[in-house]
Amino acid sequence: MWKWFFIGSVSSWFFWFQASIAEDMAMISILNDSEAVRKVQVADNVCGNKLVLKRKLGPGQIVEVQVCSDNDGFSSIVITQVAGCASAVTRHFEGLAPGAKVNLQN
Repeated sequence: MWKWFFIGSVSSWFFWFQASIAEDMAMISILNDSEAVRKVQVADNVCGNKLVLKRKLGPGQIVEVQVCSDNDGFSSIVITQVAGCASAVTRHFEGLAPGAKVNLQN
């Protein structure tokens, strides 16, 4: 019986701890500064690579995404983009402060 009580206590502490980390959110702007439409996927690295955006962005279009921030207040995202029939390009952005603007053009 004590074993089940201990396991339940540890697992509830873990879920509480993870929920407290995920409470800090930040808004990040994604800007398509190219002259082509791009298919974009944005994954949030801080909250377990959760997909936060999947859509097409037109030329000059800006979209804001809400992502988790770590204990220092910075966010980390992975952006995968495709322009036309070209192959996908994946880029990793770390240390993004709240309100940061990420440019999709290479």
